Amino acid sequence: MMPAGSPPIRIDKEGTWYYGGQIMSRLDIVTYFSRHLALDDNGDYCITLGNDRCLVEVEDAPFVIRSVMKEWREETRHNVITVAMTDGTVETISPETITVGPGNIPYCRVRNGTMTARFSRPGYYQLAAFIEYDHTKNAYYIPLNRKRYYVSTEE
Repeated sequence: MMPAGSPPIRIDKEGTWYYGGQIMSRLDIVTYFSRHLALDDNGDYCITLGNDRCLVEVEDAPFVIRSVMKEWREETRHNVITVAMTDGTVETISPETITVGPGNIPYCRVRNGTMTARFSRPGYYQLAAFIEYDHTKNAYYIPLNRKRYYVSTEE
């Protein structure tokens, strides 16, 4: 049972979508809604479809990364980091947006930098395979295309 006044749609910290307290099991619908998810002027998450608008309660981050890959792009002759998220979408992320938040949970920016994504445990382990340690700066970084992207920590 949802508390009175709660939005009917909720995303838990694992990236599972719920409607009216029930899991939304159709990935096509979750993917469709996630493509229309945005932050409004008040900082609330909402889905806007035409003139219809629905608030969404987000427990942690609206997107959760389930897997991470480093890929070579022949057209740019560069490596990129690609992530697959629980909503079924795949996108390239900017390594400079990777941060470590409270509880040592890594996050990054997705959707052209407009949204936050949390790394799941498997996603984190895959990301960790790319991370190196700089003893001179006492900091962790991701080497990519002859550049070091340092992972910042949020307190």
